Amino acid sequence: VSTQSTGGQLQRREDWQERLKLLLTKRTEGEGTYADSPPPPLPPAKERTALRVLSLFDGITTGLVALKELGFQIECYVSSEVDEDSIKVSKIHHPEVTHIGGIENLSPEQIAELGPFDLVIGGSPCNDLSTVNPARKGIYEGTGRLFFEYFRILTYVQQSQRDSGKPLFWLFENVVSMSQADKTTISRFLQNNPAVIDAKHVSCMSRARYFWGNLPGMKRLIKPRKEDRLTLQACLENNCDRVARYEKINCITTKSTSIKQLKGRYYPVYVNGTEGDSLWCTEIERIFGLEPHYTDVANMTRCSRQRLLGKAWSVPVLKHLFSPLEDYFLCNTDSSVDSSLANADSSLANTDNSLANVDSSLANTDNSLANVDSSLANTDSSLANTDSSHTNADSSLAKADNSLANADIRLANTDSCLANTDSSLANASLANTDSSLAKADSSLANADSSLAKADNSLANADIRLANTDSCLANTDSSLMTVDMTSVCVDNPANGS
Repeated sequence: VSTQSTGGQLQRREDWQERLKLLLTKRTEGEGTYADSPPPPLPPAKERTALRVLSLFDGITTGLVALKELGFQIECYVSSEVDEDSIKVSKIHHPEVTHIGGIENLSPEQIAELGPFDLVIGGSPCNDLSTVNPARKGIYEGTGRLFFEYFRILTYVQQSQRDSGKPLFWLFENVVSMSQADKTTISRFLQNNPAVIDAKHVSCMSRARYFWGNLPGMKRLIKPRKEDRLTLQACLENNCDRVARYEKINCITTKSTSIKQLKGRYYPVYVNGTEGDSLWCTEIERIFGLEPHYTDVANMTRCSRQRLLGKAWSVPVLKHLFSPLEDYFLCNTDSSVDSSLANADSSLANTDNSLANVDSSLANTDNSLANVDSSLANTDSSLANTDSSHTNADSSLAKADNSLANADIRLANTDSCLANTDSSLANASLANTDSSLAKADSSLANADSSLAKADNSLANADIRLANTDSCLANTDSSLMTVDMTSVCVDNPANGS
């Protein structure tokens, strides 16, 4: 909340809230100090049980709201409350709650009959303890003395369960604006130093409170959860032209005037850009961490609903305080974890099976690769034989070509001899003709001999070509084997 001038010489300090908290939490000279009790040992997961809760000054049962949102399994929730409107709200939203009336009428026998309990919570009325009330009566008068009723019931529960072997957790809350003497009295009776927790760290409202108790980690740093609404704008109704004037607001109490902010008493919401407006009840419920219309029961008026909310606890603060108990009691998150572990085991088993299949596929692949290597070796040998056959065929063809060339030369000579013979027959006598014919016959015989040799060379060439075709057929067969092996490698699931 920003500071504004009031027109005088005095100005509000920017750190006034922190200084006030320091003043209220500072220990006086006569005040005792109490060591924080160590947290009890964590029970094994199989020994955790559902929560049994006793809530004193229960109000609108915000304690149960916080426990449910954290996922705790609740075996029983016993509520002590006298306000009729608060009881109506509790019965509407939590019909399983057991209502036992006012705290002053509770006896040790009733406590023993209702128990045992794992958690005792409560916050006595603060109107006679808060220094904001000029007519306050203090802790020994009026509603202030109800603190001793809380202490009485807590003592009964502790004594009745002393030998149970189970830890008993407890929590007591009240305003930080009480006097130092009243704070000292409460601390002395409870033998415990309070933690100061402000709801502004987990909501949009500044609401500092004292919390006494033995919950683990009560004084740890408070951190918001992802579902917390940290700004006023996040709590306003959508699509209604409502714009937050401030990011954080002061504490909302039972009085309707507490809605207005600063000394100028400004409304915290702009409507249509200019007009100021108060907070709606649904918006106040969101500020306290409740669902909209949580207090909208029995036709209660706006003032009645704000009166109930002004006395309530901030749900995000309770979730901060109760969350360490998840290690001691059953939560719905535990079953989720068990289910997740079971799914993980199943996934691991499936993974093992998949790995076994992969190993088998790899073995088949290794065998296929070995077959491929063997086929490639055979292919290399066939190719070498084919190369040799090609070389021999080329040599035979070359010899055949030479024989044909010689035959052509001899035929040319024969033609020349025949030409000479014709000329001799024309110009010479028959004797010369006979001689020429004899020579021609001799030349024809030589030509026939050359042709016979050429025919032999061609026959040899045909034989070598036949050998070459056989080698090529072997090569084609080897290549087909390689192709089939490659297909097996590419599809290992088919095996080799």
